[in-house]
Amino acid sequence: MAVCVVVLLTVCCLWIPGYDGGASLQGNILYVGGSGPGNYSSLQLALDAAGDGDTVYVYDDSAPYRERVVVTASLHLTGESRTSTILDGGGNGTVVTVASPDVVVSNLTLRNSGAAGSGRAGVLLSASGCLVRDVVLRGNEYGVICDGRGQRVAGSLMAENIGGVMLRNATACVVADSLLDGNQLSGVSLLPSAADNVVTGNRIINGSMAQGVLAGGTGNRIEGNVVSGQRYGGLHLLGSGNVVANNSFADCGLGALYEYRSNVVRDNTVNGKPLAYLEDVSDMSVADAGQVFLVGCTGISVSGQQLCNTTVGVELLASSGCHVTGNDISGNLAGVMLWNASGNHVMGNDISGNMFEGVDVGPFSHHTRVEGNVISGNNDGVSLWSRGNVVTDNTITGNWHGVQLDLSDNNTITGNLVADNTEGISLWQESHGNAVTDNMFVNNTRAVSLHYDNTGNIVSYNDISGSEYGVDISPSSDSNRVEANNLTGNMVGVWIGSTGNVIRYNNFMDSERWHATFISADRDPLVPHNRWNRNYWGRPHLLPKPIVGWRLPFPWLNVDWRPLLQPYQG
Repeated sequence: MAVCVVVLLTVCCLWIPGYDGGASLQGNILYVGGSGPGNYSSLQLALDAAGDGDTVYVYDDSAPYRERVVVTASLHLTGESRTSTILDGGGNGTVVTVASPDVVVSNLTLRNSGAAGSGRAGVLLSASGCLVRDVVLRGNEYGVICDGRGQRVAGSLMAENIGGVMLRNATACVVADSLLDGNQLSGVSLLPSAADNVVTGNRIINGSMAQGVLAGGTGNRIEGNVVSGQRYGGLHLLGSGNVVANNSFADCGLGALYEYRSNVVRDNTVNGKPLAYLEDVSDMSVADAGQVFLVGCTGISVSGQQLCNTTVGVELLASSGCHVTGNDISGNLAGVMLWNASGNHVMGNDISGNMFEGVDVGPFSHHTRVEGNVISGNNDGVSLWSRGNVVTDNTITGNWHGVQLDLSDNNTITGNLVADNTEGISLWQESHGNAVTDNMFVNNTRAVSLHYDNTGNIVSYNDISGSEYGVDISPSSDSNRVEANNLTGNMVGVWIGSTGNVIRYNNFMDSERWHATFISADRDPLVPHNRWNRNYWGRPHLLPKPIVGWRLPFPWLNVDWRPLLQPYQG
């Protein structure tokens, strides 16, 4: 019976995390702390005295050890308890630097490297074949930095660091079976020089400022991880030739893609449903998805899905002729993203409560139709960065910007209900030849705003009411047209800060402060004034109607020489 018990205990020990049956406790054992004769009081002194194959064993009764140490022999550095045997870097730099191959660091807490943006870490592995196992890494810039070949991080806790594990100049390394909890930036970062590494079996949770996994580099495998609660994305795929497989994402997902890089993404789930990742596929429908990525696709239909509480609900990259219709796309970082994707249709969706854009029509995504959607409670309801798009018949409410155009030309925004936004339609910068027409604006702070260097745009046939500013044209946005709008019950109907604009056939009624005013800092008499013509100013005017403003530093007048006697009927 005694023999059986001993055998059973030995077998059980093989399954205890961090226990290796004594295989690594070879050579001499040097003790740090404790009360034994010849024990070292300084960890660095013990490490300097140790040779290849030795073990440096650290007692917890003298912890925390306020040292930063360098390991220059191929040895095993281990502690009495991974929670109470503490090495503290005092905020002054990397706590343990491993400069010799085949070192094992285990059963310790390594904390407080400080964070000066210079690559400080709980452990820096700069030699090949090293292992960090059953270690707690807390309050460091990075928990572990891998800078070598064949390094392993296993069974460890990385919590409340700026970053968990960084694979920098790392090849054929493994990060496995660890918990990465509450790190500010990435739980695991694979930088562009990282190649042929494996990230597997980890739980990556509760990141506050970045993604769970930043997957750069080439030939890396990210498999079988659980990633949840990562505020800014579960995994961002930046490298090429990587494999992302069999991961489970909850309340996050695959992050936005901006370039086609030939990766393999398969058999992952988002909120318990498949992550639909399609490359170079044509003419099919997506069903039962938690998140959708279309890369180089044509004619794909995404319809009737609940794509909620992830990173991006739907992304189209280099895809055309696709239809995103009748979906619930809510509670994501971004609802629908298009990047270098032209000729697509986003129609009849509920796109609400996304942190950034509801619909982001990104650069080189021309001739997209955004039609008949309910778009509410996003930062930007619709964001346009391209040309020739149509935004029509949507209900756009409660966003910061209902529709924002940036570096975007010749778009049409028509037939929408735009209500209760901070800015209903915002032309941010260098957007030309756009038409904002036949929309209803209700109770926006600014209904239509033209900010920086926006020229040749037309704002026409809109009903604009209940705004602080109905149409607000800022300095440098010259030569636009504001015509045939009904501006009712606004604090200021039209505010002009630029020159060369045409304001005609508008109906100004019941303005709280001014129907219209202007301000200009340009005193050059050759600079054209704004032209006001045939507007209705709240009552019949038989004589020319002066518009009071400023040509700094002096009060100034513009004149509508032929005001209307009754409201313009179109």
